[in-house]
Amino acid sequence: MLQVLSMAGNQFTGSLAPLESCTALRDLDLSCNQLTGSLEPLQGCTALHELDLYGNKLSGSLEPLQLSGIMLQLTGFDLRGNQLTAGGL
Repeated sequence: MLQVLSMAGNQFTGSLAPLESCTALRDLDLSCNQLTGSLEPLQGCTALHELDLYGNKLSGSLEPLQLSGIMLQLTGFDLRGNQLTAGGL
């Protein structure tokens, strides 16, 4: 099971959809890429503790992280440099 994924600064494009089934993922660093779309695909990543998506082109609300309970268990996260909003928080 994939628990740590660090692929920062690779100019990856696309969405976070391939991570939907990574339920054991604890640490995710995809900073400084060109990712787009929302945070909704991360709702199934309920083991997340570290999340770094700094410097992408993600948009939408932080609400998917709140609704899934992920936001409460994160010990570190960096979402700067995206077009995300607080939404229902």
